[in-house]
Amino acid sequence: MSQEHSAETERLDEASATALITMEGLDLFCFTERGTYEGGFLNLPPRHVLTLTITGEEEPRPPIIVKGDIHIEVVNPVREGMYRYEKGDFNRQTGSNDPNDFRWIADVEGQEFHDVELHKRPGPGLRRLFIDSATIYTKEVRDEDFVIIRVDTTGVPCRFYGTHARLIGAALESGEGGGVRVRIEGPGGGEIWLPKRDGDPYVINFDNDCDDILPNSSHSDFLLYYEVLSDPQGIKFDLRLADLSGAPENQCTSETFAPKFVDGMGIACDNGYLRHTSSLPV
Repeated sequence: MSQEHSAETERLDEASATALITMEGLDLFCFTERGTYEGGFLNLPPRHVLTLTITGEEEPRPPIIVKGDIHIEVVNPVREGMYRYEKGDFNRQTGSNDPNDFRWIADVEGQEFHDVELHKRPGPGLRRLFIDSATIYTKEVRDEDFVIIRVDTTGVPCRFYGTHARLIGAALESGEGGGVRVRIEGPGGGEIWLPKRDGDPYVINFDNDCDDILPNSSHSDFLLYYEVLSDPQGIKFDLRLADLSGAPENQCTSETFAPKFVDGMGIACDNGYLRHTSSLPV
């Protein structure tokens, strides 16, 4: 189980990091048996084109269109392995949680969705990201609430979900004489060395977000995850924005919350966590 290969921590200090990673857009990730991070960006042009930018270097570097896998190594790490920043109790529907808590991230294999390990298969344009040591956390939470809709059955059964992470963060902290090495495979790739220094951390941003929103769409980009995932029972879910102005036939209720409705806007191209998975397809 992926969750067993990482550790909980209440320590998160972005200012002490050598580099900070931010990830946005379609991305699935897990923790491997080696105790490392393994992610996969669904690179699906023209809406999803993975772009890497690094800020904080002395010489500005232009954005890189990623065409292969990416390996990030922390040299002389302060803490080896992967850590999940989790602090106190958590309930995504109340919103009264630490804004950086790891549990804001959509847990695709958790109880809110499939609650089982999903089958994986190689997908079109999958760009994998490997990180050897980091603290993973939520960088930014969405303002919107969502409902979960099951789309593999007739009708539109749905239930209130709450909100989740829009951006994932990873804090990479190296000791004296260390730094962060970024290796990008494929055309236009290469190796980038970010030495530890005083001052602000480097920022490594992976952008695989939607270029635009699909107005009046019948689905969101969350369904694109099923290009590489499948439920043993064929179950599929979609995430839709919840809004009180929607049609009554699409009403979703929660035991403790006012009715929410589906508003018909395509969105939800965000990160997903695979808690029961230990590797992604090659």
